[in-house]
Amino acid sequence: MISLCSRHRKFLFISLVLICFSSAFFAFADNYGLLFKKADTFADRTQIYDADYLIGDEELLELYNKAIKPFADEYGTEVIIYLTKTLDVPIEQEKVILEAAYKNANCGIGKEKTGSIIYINYNTRRVRCSYFGELKDIYVDDAQVVAEDTTLYLKEGDTLGAVYYYLADLAITLKKLGKIDENGERIKPPFRVSLFKFFRNIWIYIASAVLAGAITFIKLRKYKGKITVNEYTYADDSAFVLGFLEDNFYNTVTTRTRIQKSSSSSGGGGGGSSSSGGASF
Repeated sequence: MISLCSRHRKFLFISLVLICFSSAFFAFADNYGLLFKKADTFADRTQIYDADYLIGDEELLELYNKAIKPFADEYGTEVIIYLTKTLDVPIEQEKVILEAAYKNANCGIGKEKTGSIIYINYNTRRVRCSYFGELKDIYVDDAQVVAEDTTLYLKEGDTLGAVYYYLADLAITLKKLGKIDENGERIKPPFRVSLFKFFRNIWIYIASAVLAGAITFIKLRKYKGKITVNEYTYADDSAFVLGFLEDNFYNTVTTRTRIQKSSSSSGGGGGGSSSSGGASF
């Protein structure tokens, strides 16, 4: 019989604890969708992860047949849906965890591995949408917007309402992107103009044209006779109207006033002096 000292027993105990913890962690990760199920064909791959049994088997089957499978068959896009109530993935790690799981499971269809993941936590009302392959550049600025809009559909008694909203938005994008042919090549949708929609909304086009014309006319009137250069506005020759001002006199009235002179007198006597007085008015 082999006896172990206390030091060796402690080391063995810690090793066993670490092994059990690691096994539990990987089992937890696999069960909760952090490691997606791998398969040789997409038909055998698990694409809907319902960690806490939030929806029934019939609803899962309907969701797969009506939405998930057509995306793969017609548009060459693998959609993975992950639903939970108990798993609380830190917000700062969501992107890394989902993208790593997507890559490790070799998800996506075609050369660019086109696909998408939606993660929904019904307890924290947390939604995250991640896009890959041909969808990545399209949703680079809109992924957060789609997630926020999807959150509005997380309602009591309507577990899949948010999922179907996310799928509807994705369907619109895929229709614009085009279907795939038998060789997996993308077929660009033809450019079509709906005459019915055009004539139905023709009054909107007319009103818009009138409004645009009115605004343009007002702007032209406002800036008539002005030239804008480098954001500075100058007046040109047409902005000035020169006039000549002249006063004409047709009637002249002349008033004449006669000035009366006073008479002068002198005293008698030889050799006397004389004096004169000034005129007064």
